[in-house]
Amino acid sequence: MPDLNVLRDLGNEVQPPTLDSLRRTARRRNRRAAAAAVVACVTAVVVVIGGGALLVEGGERAAPKPATRPTTPTDKATPQRTAVHRLPLPKGFGSATPLDAGRYTVRLRNPDKPVGSLGAGLLVLAFDMDVPAGWQVARKLVGWASPSPLRPIFTPTSGSGGRGQLSVVYASLGLAIQNNPCHGKDFYGPRDIDAMAAAISRMQHVVVDTPLVTTVGGLDARSMTIRVRDGDDLSRCHDDRYDLFMGGDSDTSYFETVTADQAGDVVRVWLVELGDERLVFTAELPPDATGADADALTRMVESITFPR
Repeated sequence: MPDLNVLRDLGNEVQPPTLDSLRRTARRRNRRAAAAAVVACVTAVVVVIGGGALLVEGGERAAPKPATRPTTPTDKATPQRTAVHRLPLPKGFGSATPLDAGRYTVRLRNPDKPVGSLGAGLLVLAFDMDVPAGWQVARKLVGWASPSPLRPIFTPTSGSGGRGQLSVVYASLGLAIQNNPCHGKDFYGPRDIDAMAAAISRMQHVVVDTPLVTTVGGLDARSMTIRVRDGDDLSRCHDDRYDLFMGGDSDTSYFETVTADQAGDVVRVWLVELGDERLVFTAELPPDATGADADALTRMVESITFPR
């Protein structure tokens, strides 16, 4: 049995491993198992995070935000035009009508003026203007004046605490400007607004700022400020006041005089050229008026527009 003898010889040559070598092998196996477990945990965490991200993205796709409808010109609300109210000018001279805050249209006609370039027929005053809360419109009482004056006067109501007034003079023939507003004789100034401004600038006893080129309602205009000096004694003058200028159209507003009756008065003037016509807006402030009073009057003039 030669094969059996060979196997017996090989068995005698095989040496079993020592106890130390078995221990080292066991330790190496434990380390490899631990490393494999760590790798497996890290892989599981990555898979979970990745899956979560996919779920989040999938959730966003599953519940999209409502689509925003494209904006088109038809979506935009059409701006509302400011409502314009007809000015309730009082019929009685010397009386006033309280006004709500808003925009008012002034359309005044005169029976002695058959044709006017401000409009067909008898129209001689035509403009729109914003009026703040706490204001009223009045007609000046001039006593013996004939024909009746047209000039509307806007003033704060007695309960508002405001000061000052805004008025308009229709001056188709220019202004009757006083060289000496205390005792002088008046004369008709030219219709050109630059010449009218120059004549006002030469007025005695008062301080007049240099006329400024400006616009009112998009129309060519000149503005200036007339100041009565502090401490000036107006009691020495006729009627205890300065008569600054009067409307120059004897058919409509010849007797509508712009005056200053106390020291410290301030009168801001806008001369407006409207085609062949002239309108003169005046903001009159007493000495105790505030900056807010002046601003209110200025904003009213700046809001004025004219019919086209």
